[in-house]
Amino acid sequence: MTLLGGESLLNDATALTVYKVALAAAIGAATGWGMGLATFVLAAVGGVAVGVVFGALIVIIRDRLTDPLVESAVGLVAPFVIYLVAEEVHGSGVLAVVVAALILGQRFTRAHYATRLEDQAVWRAVQLVLESLAFLLIGLQLPTVVQNMHGVRFSTLTVASVAVFITALLVRALWVVTFSYLPRMLSARIRQREPAPTPGAVFILAWAGMRGVVSLAAAFGVPLTTLAGQGFPGRPQLVFLTFVVVVGTLLLHGLTLPWLIRRLGVRTDEDRSDAIAAAAAQDKAALAAADRLDEVLAASEPSPASERAAAALRTWNTRRRNAARERLRRLDPGNDDSDETAAAAFRRLRLEMLAAERAALIYERDIGRIDDQVLRTLLHGLDLEEATLNLD
Repeated sequence: MTLLGGESLLNDATALTVYKVALAAAIGAATGWGMGLATFVLAAVGGVAVGVVFGALIVIIRDRLTDPLVESAVGLVAPFVIYLVAEEVHGSGVLAVVVAALILGQRFTRAHYATRLEDQAVWRAVQLVLESLAFLLIGLQLPTVVQNMHGVRFSTLTVASVAVFITALLVRALWVVTFSYLPRMLSARIRQREPAPTPGAVFILAWAGMRGVVSLAAAFGVPLTTLAGQGFPGRPQLVFLTFVVVVGTLLLHGLTLPWLIRRLGVRTDEDRSDAIAAAAAQDKAALAAADRLDEVLAASEPSPASERAAAALRTWNTRRRNAARERLRRLDPGNDDSDETAAAAFRRLRLEMLAAERAALIYERDIGRIDDQVLRTLLHGLDLEEATLNLD
């Protein structure tokens, strides 16, 4: 998953930068290897530089904002501004956005909790809308692309489609296999630090090469004409072949990947190792919280109210410590889930209480005792608590 996530982020960005240079050469904007290499270096260096500058600038701006809504708005606008500025200086807009996103991603942990909640919800919705819109707009152009291919023999188009599709599969397989094992051959540190990948896992990684909206957008990024004013040769065929690769990989890989994973017996203990690490980290965090509570109580005047509050907080803190262990217990196949732990019982009973509270609040709204605004405020608190319980 780390390799897949990394390649979807950085490989796409660098590939699109190379693609930009190739297009410049194709339309007559760059000639020769020297000019092409200079264009690539300018696009790469310029894109990274713009990304670093704007990433740091946006971090400074967001650190000084106190309104989560404004912070989310800045986050939504920033990628488009960064992209346009990078393109204006002849850098790679995609690389600039990726670099800035990496910088802002590190700052994400320092953001206000309300900002994190709002950003996660907003970006999930925006991502779905943008991807759907991109596929819709590109799909609407497919009939026009097909019409523009009049005169091309069906047999020629079929052979070209099969050849390009197979080439895409083979090139990815060769690349993944090579760079799954080559770093281990060249670095003793990697061999000592990381276990050798199994052939089945490498094959699954190579097979998970589904193409999507980036490929389609790149194909439609081919200009209609060259700088000389002539039509770009073969543009309809390029777009059509991209459709073939995208649809073919989505169907082939998407339908066969689950079966292959089961067939090859590819398994991982990542969930368990993550649960162990989370339990240890949660335990340390809970101990730090308990120490801080004792420090605050020692520095203040004791009172019955503070003692009761402290007792309740210690109980809550203990439950948080046990929650991570409960997740680990559920992942251990040797455990018998019939024996319900205190943490699991707490979660189950509290979820039932939250459901009853929510129903009661909605009833109060329905009979007119509270209005919708009050109901939304109260439900938001219950939703946050339920989200916390479900994270356990």
